[in-house]
Amino acid sequence: MGSNHDLNLEKERLLIDDFDDESCLVKFLSAAGPSEVVASAAENVGLSTSRKVGLGQNDGNGFESGSKVPESFCIEHHEQSGSGESKTYDLKDDDLLISAILKSKNFRPTSKISICRSKHSSTRKIQKGSCKLPFRSLKRGGGKCSNPCQRTVLSWLLHSGVLSLNEVIQYRDRKTDSVLKEGFVTCDGILCKCCDEVISISKFKSHASFRHKHPCLNLFMESGKPFSLCQLEAWSAEYKARKGAPRTVQIEEMDEYDNSCGCCGDGGDLLCCDSCPSTFHLECLYIQEMPEGNWHCPQCTCQICGSGVNQREALPSSNALKCSQCYNQYHEPCAEKQGIKIDMASDTWCCTMTCQQVYLGLQARIGLINLLSDGLHWTLLKCTDGNQKVHSAQSFLALKAECNLKLVVALKMMEEYFIRMVDPTTGVDMIPQLVYNWSSKFARVDYYGFYTAVLEKNDTVIALASIRIHGATVAEMPFATTCSKYRRQGMFRRLLHAIELMLKSLKVKMLVISSIPSTVETWKVGFGFADLEECDKRSLSKVKLMVVPGTEYLKKDLCEN
Repeated sequence: MGSNHDLNLEKERLLIDDFDDESCLVKFLSAAGPSEVVASAAENVGLSTSRKVGLGQNDGNGFESGSKVPESFCIEHHEQSGSGESKTYDLKDDDLLISAILKSKNFRPTSKISICRSKHSSTRKIQKGSCKLPFRSLKRGGGKCSNPCQRTVLSWLLHSGVLSLNEVIQYRDRKTDSVLKEGFVTCDGILCKCCDEVISISKFKSHASFRHKHPCLNLFMESGKPFSLCQLEAWSAEYKARKGAPRTVQIEEMDEYDNSCGCCGDGGDLLCCDSCPSTFHLECLYIQEMPEGNWHCPQCTCQICGSGVNQREALPSSNALKCSQCYNQYHEPCAEKQGIKIDMASDTWCCTMTCQQVYLGLQARIGLINLLSDGLHWTLLKCTDGNQKVHSAQSFLALKAECNLKLVVALKMMEEYFIRMVDPTTGVDMIPQLVYNWSSKFARVDYYGFYTAVLEKNDTVIALASIRIHGATVAEMPFATTCSKYRRQGMFRRLLHAIELMLKSLKVKMLVISSIPSTVETWKVGFGFADLEECDKRSLSKVKLMVVPGTEYLKKDLCEN
């Protein structure tokens, strides 16, 4: 894991490629500009327009083979089916953007693994290999940040061809549509017409008296095309390129069960869960003897009654609840008996008031610019893709556009500084999977719930960290790095301090990181982390932490109560 100390982490870290089993394409359309702008924009993202927007399959061309993508993880899993569904949405004149979703699903046949089942026990024990991930050599000059100015959203829009050099960008009054500021797009920023200086997009907005800390809807291209739509087009192309990328390892057969322990990532004699594909070593879960009868892993066990949730043979009427923040599962009847409120109309559910406070606190911080000294600011990002409910609210879509494209920039940086690591069982490239918050039926590579915190200066990403918060119990931070140009300047320390303050405000008790052996002392001496105690190891064995082979967990206590 990276820090502001240059510890040659890029030679010892790994990254992993995306699931191509999952497909869900988010596309957006502007309804604010002239009709020809709307039609052109729709064509760019694969939509046709009239009074209603029809959605169909869109293959797209993707990116250049040499393109790079920023690092950070986000995870959302969608199973695929062969043909796309067609949906229509009414255009509303007062909406700036219309969001539409195309889901296509492809199911690959999987072969059942051989299992040992006794007459009196349905617990499975299997012999498998390890999830040790193959190392590859670094691309692009050993992880050096060759061009720091490319760590901006604007540079990515130019790289992807959505914007062109010297294109006119405007800041408009949305009520009167009058142009308040105007400039030209350059590689280094916006060349402002009024002051003849090249400035970042953030400074360009401030120059036009925009003082808010959330995404801006006032930016337009000279053609009338909203800048938010440009961001969404670039994200759509990135999404298609990632999902359509060929596998980088050959998967001989996709087993019904995972080949590696969900706690340590190694193979061997593994205990199989009767509710999900996860497998575990007995010792990793502190189980003394082989369980009799059906056995369910901690993630598939009702936290109230202790029996399995979402069993394969369960009837559809056997409703299960999963907390949106701590990811624990419950039987609905058990939750009702305990007096836990259940709102079936909502697409989110939290098991306790504590989890609800953490969840709402995080949602309120997504995309919010937090100003620091010396021209720095940090932002909490989370990827939003087609699995989310469609919102037509202008502010939500602008937030989605800005967050997703900043994550593209963050992923590009991570891929520069970490060696790629591909899971041999699933073919998943872990870093894009994590940065983009994508899920998987294999819990070990299910990275749903990850956020990325980025530190920026003049809109350039200079440090970042991936974090996932499991209720108020623990937050994990498996990956972090700093641009080489800004190392040994205390940049990551400032980002880590901001993250810790946020976690403390949410009453999260502990922060856990993954460290390679050569950086353990740096984390302990320089950042105040410590080894896990035995009681910590036992409690964390029930939490779905990201498995990074070759690393060890360190902790920092944040809140006692």
